[in-house]
Amino acid sequence: LINRSYSPKEEVEIINFVNMSQQRFSSPNENQKIPMLSHNLDKLVQVPGIYRLHEMRNIVGDQSLEFLKNIPQPDSFDFESMNEYISPSNDSKLLDFAKLHKCKFLMSTSTISYFLSHLSYLVTQFQEPNFSCLSTYHEFERLKYMNAQKKPYTSFLKCLDKTKNIWCLDSDNGIFTPNHLILIQMGKILERMYTMEPDHFNGVYVKDKKAIDRYQPLEEDYHRYMILNNNICLRSQIDARSTVNDKEIVFEIKTRALAPLRYDVYNYKDYLDYSIREIYGEVSTYEREYYDLIRGAFLKYFFQLKIGSMDGALIGYHNSIENFGFEYVSMKTIEETLFGSSQKADLL
Repeated sequence: LINRSYSPKEEVEIINFVNMSQQRFSSPNENQKIPMLSHNLDKLVQVPGIYRLHEMRNIVGDQSLEFLKNIPQPDSFDFESMNEYISPSNDSKLLDFAKLHKCKFLMSTSTISYFLSHLSYLVTQFQEPNFSCLSTYHEFERLKYMNAQKKPYTSFLKCLDKTKNIWCLDSDNGIFTPNHLILIQMGKILERMYTMEPDHFNGVYVKDKKAIDRYQPLEEDYHRYMILNNNICLRSQIDARSTVNDKEIVFEIKTRALAPLRYDVYNYKDYLDYSIREIYGEVSTYEREYYDLIRGAFLKYFFQLKIGSMDGALIGYHNSIENFGFEYVSMKTIEETLFGSSQKADLL
């Protein structure tokens, strides 16, 4: 028999965000640690727009054009030479930083952005993003967030230090290998391709071309930290840096598999002949990919960029065997698309 009158005692702590304070921390020599783009790709950040790879010979040169076009496959790539992702609960530097600043909760942007997305739906009363930047090819499409964006999300709250009462939020990766493993692998490979010269990349990561005696792996990933209300510590990974109008900026690198591969990732090899051919249109276009970015990725990008004080995201479009082009999307563009203006985004 179940005693339905019994309920366990719960301890609830309310965190007041009315007068929220923010502190941002970055290393004084972070410009020496954050990589820059290789192959003259920095121009894409200087002058944003859509850059089709087959038209970029004058920008990147013959060698880099061929290098960027053909993507090494996971079975030929040495992932062991790459820095592993460190979850917040296993990040000793993050824990030491939290103890130093007497924070009670610590987490990364990847673990909290999904929860923040759900909160933003409530705060904005499920306001849909703005699709007016698209042509009439998509006027009869679903101009709303993807349903997949609104699905439930779970994480683990782990106690890291009982004496100091420090807790950590870790992602729940489930008990099975993620179905998008190939996309994760492609992201790691392409990020290195964009920030390393061909000989260096091949010498470190491509199994049949390795030359460790000549080339050393890159240093560990660089992170910025933010403290909210003297209580919550957030870790944000910074992918790359540049200089725009004499101002130092940092930004994300986002690799984007084309639509059919994302929709049917288990059978992604069936779509290796799918490519981007035009700027505008319903299929095989940059516009089609941008439509999906608005409804399925921009909100997550927004929180990651905001927490890390980043300027935007460089997006590389691929079908897992070939790169097709690039597009730099600024934080301001993302804010205006999602919320109407940067001022409204700041209120969130």
